Amino acid sequence: MNFYTNCEFSADIADILREYFPNEKLQPTDVPENGRLVFLVEKHGGTECYTCFFYGLFQKEASEIYSPLKGTAISLEEVKDPTFASGALGKGMAVIPSEGLVKAPFDGTVTMVFDTLHALALTSDDGVEVLIHIGINTVELKGEPYKALVKEGQHVSRGTPLMEFDMESIREKGYDLTTPVLVTNSADYENVACEKTGEIGYGEPVIRIS
Repeated sequence: MNFYTNCEFSADIADILREYFPNEKLQPTDVPENGRLVFLVEKHGGTECYTCFFYGLFQKEASEIYSPLKGTAISLEEVKDPTFASGALGKGMAVIPSEGLVKAPFDGTVTMVFDTLHALALTSDDGVEVLIHIGINTVELKGEPYKALVKEGQHVSRGTPLMEFDMESIREKGYDLTTPVLVTNSADYENVACEKTGEIGYGEPVIRIS
């Protein structure tokens, strides 16, 4: 998403600013490039009015979320739970795991380890908030098949082991191991897109945010 702010100046002040920020004058129909300081020329009663645009300075950089699991990546819509599949808790994707280990999907901070250990939340260093929910309805297991390897407030690097879980025990109890990976602050971004489906390994890019 592009953002801009603007201020109007007289021609004299515009000339002074242009010495420090040498961009050409633009007509109202021109579209400036991101990250440029530009001067839009408008005429009011024959007088040129200069508007200084700081265009794109507040645009968020694109971010990647890397797979926290090894297994099969699927779209969020394929998750057999309407709350996750609808995106009500955030956009993202899911992994059907083939190994019982969750790793950090980026450099960031562990913001929550659920008491029942079936889920954890992290915030990346650039502000992306992610929920990793290990299995469907697994809150009912009350933490039995899980072992937390990190604590709340701990800073982690991408690939740091976060949680171990006993896949066979979860399956034997009749629970679906599908693990949604959700961007819970999706509303802060223009686009949150699943990048890959099918076989996936730890650390492969799976969600792109822009």
